[in-house]
Amino acid sequence: MADQLKERFRKLLVLHRKRCGMTQPALEEKSKVGKEMISRIERGVSEPSFETIEKLANALGIDFAELFTTEIPRSSLRSPEIAEITVRVAGLNKKDLPVLHSFLDTLAGREK
Repeated sequence: MADQLKERFRKLLVLHRKRCGMTQPALEEKSKVGKEMISRIERGVSEPSFETIEKLANALGIDFAELFTTEIPRSSLRSPEIAEITVRVAGLNKKDLPVLHSFLDTLAGREK
């Protein structure tokens, strides 16, 4: 269980950092967590303290819980646009989901 949680945290940290368009040095500057420490966390070599997790989450503009779960944060669901998209996706036929997934991958790649 602990290993799964560490791996999820590591992957989500990288995902959120890239989603924000940040490099490790940019996250270092904004979070005041050393670049080497960020690198070690992202590679799964080091485990961050609660204080470090809080600094990273604040620098990324997210709730710290978003570094442990892939669930959509409740705060995001308060957005009418996100709520509408969620309802529409939930109503899709299962065979349409790969098309949506491909579209989202393309869109995410374009934002980098």
